[in-house]
Amino acid sequence: MSKLPNIIYIYADDLGRGMLSCYGQKHFETPNIDSIANDSVLFRHFYGCAFCAPARASLISGIHDAHAGRWSLTRAGIYIGLSNGTMTYDKIRELINNTGIEARADDVFLGNMAREAGYVTGQIGKLEWGFSTTPERIKRHGWDYHYGYYDHQRCHGFYPPFLFENGEIIHIKGCEGNLGNGTAQTHFAFYGNLDFDYGLSGIGDGATL
Repeated sequence: MSKLPNIIYIYADDLGRGMLSCYGQKHFETPNIDSIANDSVLFRHFYGCAFCAPARASLISGIHDAHAGRWSLTRAGIYIGLSNGTMTYDKIRELINNTGIEARADDVFLGNMAREAGYVTGQIGKLEWGFSTTPERIKRHGWDYHYGYYDHQRCHGFYPPFLFENGEIIHIKGCEGNLGNGTAQTHFAFYGNLDFDYGLSGIGDGATL
């Protein structure tokens, strides 16, 4: 079995350190996150953009968001076209994959680096790049497994009609008629010695999250 430690990186969109009691916030308590922080690493000197899409792009690329011409923001809401019948999945993928600034051949992303270090990688939750993405882009960024959203706009509600698992559309029972948005804005990236069943079973020594 691999001796590499499992790494779970939770990235909460638009959440500042002043909102967590583990960073000294005194107005309310965040005990569950605090308990994770007590057994983990707290970063106290860092930079992050105040706008979600470039902040996510900086996280996985390591490139400061003030660098012009390194990425572009894809269109939000495009996947709603699957619900209202105005676009097909293939057409959406073709459009996203052939517009905007694409990754260069020598670009290295967070997932790529983890894979090179011997990890199996996964990304769960809100898409990790732009306002809309595709399974091809997620694979290019180094993720072996993905479950979640491909559309930023769908992340702003609670009842998405579908999510995506490794490029496959997963319909959510009871939400099929919802033409609007999705659910909470949280990234859950993990890199480890993984044995996937469905979701997050079998991480490392067999623990289940």
